[in-house]
Amino acid sequence: MNDFLYKLKEHQKKSKPEDGVNLQEVMKESVAEGNLPEMLLAAIEDVIKKPA
Repeated sequence: MNDFLYKLKEHQKKSKPEDGVNLQEVMKESVAEGNLPEMLLAAIEDVIKKPA
């Protein structure tokens, strides 16, 4: 999970504020690299769609 958060932070640094960060892209890259379990993708997307 820390590797995923690091990758997300790196994408944030590289992106312009008006462009934002493509979270789905970061998640898919992290799964492909083995930094994020694929089973967490749906859970993360559910939290994003339905915040507390």
